[in-house]
Amino acid sequence: MNTGAVVGTGLMAAVALLQPTVLTIQAHDGTTEDEGDLADSGWSALAGHSAINATVWESSEADENRTQQFVLGRDVRNALLDGLYPSINVDHRVLLDGNPYSILTALPNDSQNTATKLLIERVTT
Repeated sequence: MNTGAVVGTGLMAAVALLQPTVLTIQAHDGTTEDEGDLADSGWSALAGHSAINATVWESSEADENRTQQFVLGRDVRNALLDGLYPSINVDHRVLLDGNPYSILTALPNDSQNTATKLLIERVTT
């Protein structure tokens, strides 16, 4: 008797998006480029916020806009951090799989006071 289940590729892809990962919260030192934008070199790990265990999944806010000139994709994700990190705010950013993500919202705790939830976004053109 075969006890294995048949699972669709869509379900497997969704489960893969819920895999645990490790991320780092970064803060900026205020260094700017000549044009006044924040310098990429000014970002570094926020003390005590490196290698945080988290579960990340795609948000329903992710979308893509197409014009004749370009495609603007919004890679918006939810991140549930293992632990309370009340000092994280929207001035910080997340480094996830080597890619920087802006923090759109940071909820310092869940109802059980065991996790921090972030809504993060990486804009690509």
